[in-house]
Amino acid sequence: MPIKKTAVTFEGFSLVEILIALTVFGALNAIALPSFNSYKDQQKVSMAVADLRVLDNRLKFHKLRTETFPAALNEQLEPSPSDPWGQPYLYLRIEGEANKAIKNSVRRDKNLNPINSDFDI
Repeated sequence: MPIKKTAVTFEGFSLVEILIALTVFGALNAIALPSFNSYKDQQKVSMAVADLRVLDNRLKFHKLRTETFPAALNEQLEPSPSDPWGQPYLYLRIEGEANKAIKNSVRRDKNLNPINSDFDI
């Protein structure tokens, strides 16, 4: 009776192949994730700038209609909008305020001149 030769086959990946694949995957993650996070941050900043422009235009339109700025942001917009990071936008009406505390709390540039004179978002 002739002896049958059977081929021995091993299925699957070797340990070296798996380690190489994991190394390549880790290197791609190390390159891609910081770029993606940077892109998301830039997108949030762009959205915030666009939101501030819209708020600025709405507040100026309110001033044209009523001749005064609203006392609070939620008087103009319902519900009060939030920035891309989930924090509500802060609004400070400066124009027409006789309160020294409000005049002193406005943002200032490096020469200590007020940045805004009518309102600040």
